[in-house]
Amino acid sequence: MLVPSHFYPRFQPRQWVVKGGKPRATVEITGVEPATERASITCVLEDSGWRIDLEFPQLPAMEKRKEGNLQHELPSLQKKMPT
Repeated sequence: MLVPSHFYPRFQPRQWVVKGGKPRATVEITGVEPATERASITCVLEDSGWRIDLEFPQLPAMEKRKEGNLQHELPSLQKKMPT
């Protein structure tokens, strides 16, 4: 879950250039030092207005258990549990 919070920009923006248009646009931001202070933000137009389109890395494949029974996976734990 993502929640609103405070953030600090990596650099002070000096110029914004919008590329593209509805329903997707990219905002190219440049700071005081254009060689090192650059950022690109992808935005999507939704019903309520423009939103930042967050890109997340691909999740790894889920590992599956060989046995569906907990008793087969944790035999040492069973020995320690009182009956």
